[in-house]
Amino acid sequence: TVLQMKITELEGENSTLATELDKAKQGFSRERAALEKKIKEITEETNVMLQDYRQSLSQEQQKLVSKDETIQERERELASATERAQMLEDELNTAKQRMDGMQSPRGMKVVQDEVDRLRADLIGANQTATEWETKASELSTQLESAKQEMRGQLEDI
Repeated sequence: TVLQMKITELEGENSTLATELDKAKQGFSRERAALEKKIKEITEETNVMLQDYRQSLSQEQQKLVSKDETIQERERELASATERAQMLEDELNTAKQRMDGMQSPRGMKVVQDEVDRLRADLIGANQTATEWETKASELSTQLESAKQEMRGQLEDI
């Protein structure tokens, strides 16, 4: 009888605990579902952001390649302008040597005209070479800056 009452009491407590456990499991299941949903949303959002970042990075890399190609082209143009300036300088020196060998006023006039023409060509070529050198330097600086920015962005990934 006392034992019977104790068994009944324990059965009631067991039933109460089982009910509470079921409620806790349901609550846990809801919380887990909410957390899984939130994780899925964050994952999707992160994937979208990552895709956008990769696309932006790809575009920046394309810009860098284009700037690098432009710099290489400017460097070739600078080399060509420098070579032309050297050729003109050589022509000028040759003309001066011929002028030194000529004595007649008519011959001096012809040579002096040639020297003046070559001098004007040389000045123009030197100005062009200086302009290209400045442009190449500016583009190199821009390229280096863009490369540094890309390195920083890559480190952030």
